[in-house]
Amino acid sequence: MLKRYVILAFSFLTVISLMAAKKEKTADVDLTTWAQEQASKLPEEIDGVKIYRANDLDSDGHARVTGFVELPGLDATQGFIAALVYVQDNLDPETDEVTTVDIDKKRFVVDRVIPNGEGKSATSYIYSTAYQLSDDLMSFVSYDVDIEFKEKGLIKRTLALEKFKPATNTRHKEIVEGFFLANSKIIDGITQYAKENSNLEVTHWPEVKKGKVTQGMNETEVKLIGGKPRSVTTSGSRIQWMYSNSFIVIFTDGTVSHVVQ
Repeated sequence: MLKRYVILAFSFLTVISLMAAKKEKTADVDLTTWAQEQASKLPEEIDGVKIYRANDLDSDGHARVTGFVELPGLDATQGFIAALVYVQDNLDPETDEVTTVDIDKKRFVVDRVIPNGEGKSATSYIYSTAYQLSDDLMSFVSYDVDIEFKEKGLIKRTLALEKFKPATNTRHKEIVEGFFLANSKIIDGITQYAKENSNLEVTHWPEVKKGKVTQGMNETEVKLIGGKPRSVTTSGSRIQWMYSNSFIVIFTDGTVSHVVQ
């Protein structure tokens, strides 16, 4: 009988030890720590896109993605023009907005909503990114990241990025990795566009700073002010950009010839 008790006690202790080991193995870690561990294990690029993961917390404990990319040969002004034009060209006018532009300091802020997936796997990434251009360099910080998703494919939830538990929840891991990839693709798009469009010309800086479209401006200058038009109509050498019924810009041979505003 004593021998039986000893065996049972040993078996019980073994089970407890295995459970403790399993718990230790799958223990939660904070998101930024997990993300940096992933960065050290996984490839730096996916399909040629460098992946930027959460690597910082602000003073309130909110996770952020910060980084920089090199733009060799571009001064701050050239980089700023190209970056802002690219962003304006690729915003969804229904959900996205350039909220702050500081021309003198070569920085701007964008609010975005990026949908991803469908049905039970549908998610939306809701966040802001601040871009700062300097000579040969663009730095950025993506912050205030909220992600809308369906818990277990049924219940719609919205969580701040730092609330996800990717170390122990496979669905959470897919969601946050999806955000890192989506955001990284935007950074990559800006980078490539800036490198290939270093000669965008702006000669009407006073008017651009005032946000006033005037005759003689080129398309780049108008985009810096108004962003991407809702519709474009071409007739011979004349091109009409319609932003609204009360804001229409007409180009003739590439420069603004008439403004309805």
